[in-house]
Amino acid sequence: MAEPQAPAAHTPYPTRGLRQLPIELLGEILSAIDNLPSLSSASLASRTLHDVFTNAKRRILSRVLVNHVGINVIPDALAAVESIDATREGGDTFLVELAQVPDFLTRDQVCSIAKLSAAVRAFAKLFVQILSPLPNESELARIERTFYRFETFRNLLGNSSGDLPTFEKTTDSFFAALAPRETEQLGCIHDFLFHQIQPAYDDIASHDVVWGSIEVEPALNYASPEVQAIMSSGLTSVYRIATAKTYAERHQLLYRRNGPERKDKFLYRALKRYSCEQLPLQSPEGSFTPGRDRDCGPQDAWEWAYANCAPRLEAYTLDRANGATSCGTGPGFKESLFSKKRSARRCKLPKSIR
Repeated sequence: MAEPQAPAAHTPYPTRGLRQLPIELLGEILSAIDNLPSLSSASLASRTLHDVFTNAKRRILSRVLVNHVGINVIPDALAAVESIDATREGGDTFLVELAQVPDFLTRDQVCSIAKLSAAVRAFAKLFVQILSPLPNESELARIERTFYRFETFRNLLGNSSGDLPTFEKTTDSFFAALAPRETEQLGCIHDFLFHQIQPAYDDIASHDVVWGSIEVEPALNYASPEVQAIMSSGLTSVYRIATAKTYAERHQLLYRRNGPERKDKFLYRALKRYSCEQLPLQSPEGSFTPGRDRDCGPQDAWEWAYANCAPRLEAYTLDRANGATSCGTGPGFKESLFSKKRSARRCKLPKSIR
């Protein structure tokens, strides 16, 4: 009897290494990566990929950054980093000009947006913890856009030491570029950041001997000029303060021998002015990032909540200045202004329109 034949050895299918793929395809592979750390790792994985990345660095970086931040968020992120060097006047023109994303971003723009996006995403993650149910992708993008708009406002006005008329002119231009609901969303983020800063600030105000000797008060309400000054330092700085858990860490970040810095011309004053003054009405659509938010839910919630108001809609109600310390998340968190799934009837309406 013939002996059984040994099975034929498996012949593997021919493979093609990265070096055999077209350069254009390798560029598309790198451009499809959705975060900058992975792009850095991929570009160092082989000489071939490194050469492809080096030869098309600006295009690949721009596309990966858009993937990382989100196509619906990148205009606001770009506005935030470009506003650092923007003129302090003509904020509406500045915002409209940046509504369109260029095909290629500079290396400085990429680095600045990547750094800022880390703080924005960290704060957005904390913010959504107060929402129920958790937001979907488009709702999360809306929240992140508002954080970037806060940073734009901070860059335009946070370091301003000009006179009051100049401050008011710039804030009027800024709010003219937002829809009413977007101004209210910005007010929500303002209140949220206050509560992120308050524990660390009050810890130093309550326990530092020098601050006690000059009678530094805790942060009692949203109008606190000390907290406004801290807020004006920007999201990256505020995040470090918000996440400092020990007294030593907080003291290192906040302590000033002559007492905390004070700033009365920042976002709270701007929101208060917008609510009180007879300023031109905002466009329902807004012009900050035209066409980026096609969800009508937040606009419907806004119209329902303020249906019985006078034409001068109160974007940021003044009663928020009171009781800031008694509300765990602050009365500014109107969930439906960020989401269409949360009924407008769940809004906590301001006392002035109840």
